Amino acid sequence: MPKLPTGDHNFYGGIDPGHTGALAIVNAAGTTARVWDMPMTKADKDRKKEIDLDQLHTIYREFKHRPGLVLGIEQPNTRPGEGAERSFRFGKGLGYLHAFAHLLNIDYYLLAPNLWKGRLGLPGKSDPEALKTCAAMLDRNYPAAQDLIRGPRGGLKSGRIDALLIAHFLRRHSTGGMRTIVETFGKDSPQAAELVFGRTKKKVMRFT
Repeated sequence: MPKLPTGDHNFYGGIDPGHTGALAIVNAAGTTARVWDMPMTKADKDRKKEIDLDQLHTIYREFKHRPGLVLGIEQPNTRPGEGAERSFRFGKGLGYLHAFAHLLNIDYYLLAPNLWKGRLGLPGKSDPEALKTCAAMLDRNYPAAQDLIRGPRGGLKSGRIDALLIAHFLRRHSTGGMRTIVETFGKDSPQAAELVFGRTKKKVMRFT
């Protein structure tokens, strides 16, 4: 597993684990993005939903077929308020995500939520406006991908948003990624300012 900051890669992937999470890829230029909802088995009266390993393997093969990809997997430290059974199923699913990356020889990072959100200057989930703030950052940096994070009625999809932001976090920590952001939007743009200050100067001061 490599160490931050990242080197230059052709693709950057992000995974928001959990049964309502998602997996995402952006290219180095920031011009293309793709997302998958976490694949789940169907529940029945005798079995709860679990991660569908066959479909998960198919998605990881998509990752593997992207040359020069690096992957970020969110790894929460705790799951406050959850019962033992839910915590066990979450931990088991997280293990699958690590194992597929390792077995397919994909470079990956394990990223705590407060690490990637803090360095992007984003609020935690306790902030009632957090999801809108995260979506706004994606809209600024990947305007062509706005439909990927919204449902048919405009509702925001938190798992997809987090997965794409984790990929964005890795991309903006590479020299090539920073350069393309500045070249695409301009050195005086809000997107370029986020590279230095996070979401805002005030927000970045909170994490330094």
